[in-house]
Amino acid sequence: MRRPIFHASYVYDHTLGKKEPVQTDEVIVVSGNDRVVIPRAIHEAQQLIEKNSTFVRSMDRMLSGIVLDDRVTGFGLATSLDSPPPEIILNRELLEMRDTLEPEPKTRVIEEDADLYTHM
Repeated sequence: MRRPIFHASYVYDHTLGKKEPVQTDEVIVVSGNDRVVIPRAIHEAQQLIEKNSTFVRSMDRMLSGIVLDDRVTGFGLATSLDSPPPEIILNRELLEMRDTLEPEPKTRVIEEDADLYTHM
């Protein structure tokens, strides 16, 4: 599975992309005069991962960290550390335009099974 393409598609969609529905095996994402053609399978997989709140929050935290670090000038994805540099680098101005989430609650709930005994 090529997960970096899902991440790239998610980042693009939440910064620049505007979807234009089509009835083919592809989805066309339009931004100004630019059009990006995405295979429908990738688009549908993206729709599924966007329903995963853990993924969405993790991506939001990662993108927030990039924007907050003045030393970071851009963001790109590669399949591994041994891969050549990414062909597309999103600069920090584009990342600052991203959709943001509501802040996470300051509490966590962890459900655990437990056997409780009373002693009388």
